[in-house]
Amino acid sequence: MIHQQSHQYSLLKNKKHCQHKAFNGIVNKKDFTEILPNQELVQANKKQFARSEVRNWLTTVSNLNNIKWEYFVTLTFRNEITSYEESKNVVSKFLKNLNNEIFGKRSKKSLQWLVFIEKSQYHGYHVHLIIGDFFEKLSTDSQIRRCGNEELFKYILEKTWNNVDQRTGKPDFHSFESSFQHIYNDEALYQYLTKQLGSVGSEVFAFDLMNLDGRYNKLI
Repeated sequence: MIHQQSHQYSLLKNKKHCQHKAFNGIVNKKDFTEILPNQELVQANKKQFARSEVRNWLTTVSNLNNIKWEYFVTLTFRNEITSYEESKNVVSKFLKNLNNEIFGKRSKKSLQWLVFIEKSQYHGYHVHLIIGDFFEKLSTDSQIRRCGNEELFKYILEKTWNNVDQRTGKPDFHSFESSFQHIYNDEALYQYLTKQLGSVGSEVFAFDLMNLDGRYNKLI
């Protein structure tokens, strides 16, 4: 169990930081306290401390929920977006549509994911999406027909991102292999994902969009 240190951390399950019921359900079920570095530390420019604590948190929460992170996906905008909140709204809609495409609108199942929204040095935002292994969750013939292998999954990702907003474009996972990768080293992945944590104006980890239990969350 992770314990809160009042001068260093704020509770992630606090209503100010986490709004949706699905996440609070995991907290109660697993009986542990979710934490992220206090924003005061980030603002004080203690970047390395903040990064290491988030990496430790990601490792702990993934292990406690028995998540095998399988895919690292990068999504960009065709028309530049310079607002973090606008980017997050587009991603939220995309995730809902992606679930519907894979499992169907009536299903209570969901992909497991983490969302990181980064701002480029000279351009707007782009998205890193971490997705857990999900093929064993496909239980109906229609789900298997839609997304029964990796190539079908890539196609659904490309189509859904392209259609979700007029500012998004169709990813090209075949030409740009770095935008769709298998995850083999979680520790290296977390180090890469938290590289911008603490940067001025960069929220990076969209923790209110994450899904850890693989159940549909209507609030996202």
